[in-house]
Amino acid sequence: MRRHVGLACLIIVGLLAGCIQPDMEVTPTPATEVSDTGEASNTSGTPEPASALGSSGTDSSSDGGTASTPGSLPIAPGDSGTGINATPGAAPVQPAQPAQPAIVREQAPASVWRPTLTSYLESQGIPSASVWVWYDSAFGSGQLMGYSYTDAVGSPCVGVAQAGLVNGAQVVLSNSPVCGNATTTALASSTLIDAGSGDFYTIVFGRVELPTVFQVTVNYSNNTNVGLAPFSGGFLHLVQNPDLSITVLQVTVTDSQNNTVNVPIIPS
Repeated sequence: MRRHVGLACLIIVGLLAGCIQPDMEVTPTPATEVSDTGEASNTSGTPEPASALGSSGTDSSSDGGTASTPGSLPIAPGDSGTGINATPGAAPVQPAQPAQPAIVREQAPASVWRPTLTSYLESQGIPSASVWVWYDSAFGSGQLMGYSYTDAVGSPCVGVAQAGLVNGAQVVLSNSPVCGNATTTALASSTLIDAGSGDFYTIVFGRVELPTVFQVTVNYSNNTNVGLAPFSGGFLHLVQNPDLSITVLQVTVTDSQNNTVNVPIIPS
């Protein structure tokens, strides 16, 4: 009898303890299914935790990538962060500017007088390696040659030389060089040369540094305007001037954009 009473008491106490327990929610463990390859996959339909997924719902670590920090720009494969995905607020990378094209230094066909000019210029301290002759033509009983070079401080220079025979030997009879400075883009000069027996000519010569210049215009005091096309950056024009009355008023250059500017005329 006592055994039955004690057993009944224990049952009553157990029921009372179960009634006063707090409510607890048990999260079911997702069922897993093992594939043929031995890898486990989720078959319960319960989504994986969001921290393991990228923005597209795929595992960002499955392809060796790095999960993005919220609010940051994604970095494309192979991008170090300096291109289109640069750090917000960073200064954009400016593209490199194309180099300014240079004048092609072509030599005019050499005459038998060319070595005379080269030797003379070297005697004046101008190395032949820095000289290119862009005009070499007969003049009177000798030769007229236009040339350019760069001086010891890097300034552009241009000159015109007259060569002839003295006692049967080739010599330079006259030479008229002028130089600009490091920022000079065009320069011009003029000189008076005797072709022989008082047959005087006014010669305009000069140099341009920009290959976009396609025309040089010379204005003379006798209302004559002459257009010249530079060759290897140099230009030269001569006009007969028997009474020495013709002077050079202006020299201008025009580029491929039809910009026209005056060229300083430097006394030779």
